Amino acid sequence: MKTDITEPKLEVTFRGKIDHDLTKTRTVIALGTFDGVHIAHKRLIEEANRLKEKIGAELVGVWCFEESPGAIINGILPTVLTTKDERIDLLFTCGADFVVMGRFEELRHIGAKEFINGILVTRLGCVGTVCGYDHHFGYLGLGDAALLEAELGKENTVTVPEIKLSGETVGSSAVRKHLAQGEVEIANAMLGRPISVSVPVSEGKKLGRRLGFPTANQLFPENFAPMKNGVYATRCSFDDGSSYMGVSNVGIRPSIESGDDHKKNCETYIIDFSGELYGRKMKVEFCAYLREEKKFSSLEELTSAIERDRDRTVEFFKNNNV
Repeated sequence: MKTDITEPKLEVTFRGKIDHDLTKTRTVIALGTFDGVHIAHKRLIEEANRLKEKIGAELVGVWCFEESPGAIINGILPTVLTTKDERIDLLFTCGADFVVMGRFEELRHIGAKEFINGILVTRLGCVGTVCGYDHHFGYLGLGDAALLEAELGKENTVTVPEIKLSGETVGSSAVRKHLAQGEVEIANAMLGRPISVSVPVSEGKKLGRRLGFPTANQLFPENFAPMKNGVYATRCSFDDGSSYMGVSNVGIRPSIESGDDHKKNCETYIIDFSGELYGRKMKVEFCAYLREEKKFSSLEELTSAIERDRDRTVEFFKNNNV
């Protein structure tokens, strides 16, 4: 259930159908960007739940901006690892009871102390906070973990230290970097799950069907973080709970024909699937990078490549017990 808190407007989404008057509820709030909801973000929510039990609060909430503050400040088009709805669902899965999203343009001039006392405490019932070691908030980013401790009390605040994976700091920027380099398995380890797209299937050129490998075409969501062009071993799932192994080509589908529209998309051959998919929503999880995207000189060469990709995909899932 969603509700709006105005002046400035805050969008609050509660898990399930139970609404709460947050001004009369003791809450612990995790602060961050939460793009991608990776393993460090999950740690924030875990710590928030621990703090909730310690200080006798009632609910755990997450505060984040709907858009990327850094992208707005720098005047660049933001790229995202999850859509807004996916981000909220993942935050609930991690243990949040509600998610608060503000619009950066409406809040960017609010001072750090005003944000703590006027928004977190007064409007959201905050009695405790959790944030990362490098989190900043308020006008000019002057607010930090030390200010939260000063305003709310050291016993009511938790600062989560830097989290590393194989010596590298886990963060949304690192995930984007590895995706752009085709290092999807490293990106997935940071996310704690496979990177995925979940959009309706659109009608394609039907070349795969003529070759005996019918494919499902999907356009990436707007501003989705760039992934390296190439062929991936994927897992495809539907709302009815069914799932299949897949071979997905990310790129402009050069194949062997002219006339491509050169729009980046995801074209997936779903192994052992039969049936119509147009308009049906399909979730594609990218599990391993197989090879570069390539333009083939003949249909026979393309068919052989698809067969090899299929065999490598089956072998990957078998060896990794996915």
